[in-house]
Amino acid sequence: AKSMEYPVMVKPRFGMGSLGISKAFDKTEMKVLYGICQRSIEESYLKYEAASCPKECVLLQSCAEGNEYGLDVVNDLSGRYMTTVVKRKLAMRAGETDEAVTLSPEDPEYGALSELGKAISAGFAHVGIMDVDVILNPENMRPYVIDMNARFGGGYPFSHLAGMDLPRAYVAWAEGKEAEPAWLTPKPHVHGYKDIRIKRREALA
Repeated sequence: AKSMEYPVMVKPRFGMGSLGISKAFDKTEMKVLYGICQRSIEESYLKYEAASCPKECVLLQSCAEGNEYGLDVVNDLSGRYMTTVVKRKLAMRAGETDEAVTLSPEDPEYGALSELGKAISAGFAHVGIMDVDVILNPENMRPYVIDMNARFGGGYPFSHLAGMDLPRAYVAWAEGKEAEPAWLTPKPHVHGYKDIRIKRREALA
């Protein structure tokens, strides 16, 4: 990694909840953190996914500067592109989106991110939803993909809050029907956040 530019992110290839992620500012730190990341994988539930490629279970990723966005790249059950929902992340917690706002085509960053979603759909032809985390450089509007999950991610509730109903679309597709456009079109500029509400169970008599 002689040509590597620091700092770099050291992270599990198959990660969740920011487990094992750290930032290395030089080659010495990178080597140490690489070993720590490997141990974190071996000592956690991440070891099951990593078993498929134990020698390639740690990633070194360039640090990207900019604002973070979440994309829901939606295909139908045949892998046909349906839509890309773009959300600006406003707060994160334990690797999961804690606060976000849905964007509209009029927002300046929407175009580049929507096109990225189409490219991801074409490249993977995945079934259903692909949860994608992106850093967008505000100066050149260049997007950097930092994470991808072929499943519902922690950012989907913000799309659902804004009116999207992907589970309902899944049911329709499974029955051989078309999804209603409204189920795949969340309202723009819906600002949501996750909250923890404590509920106490009454003592048993």
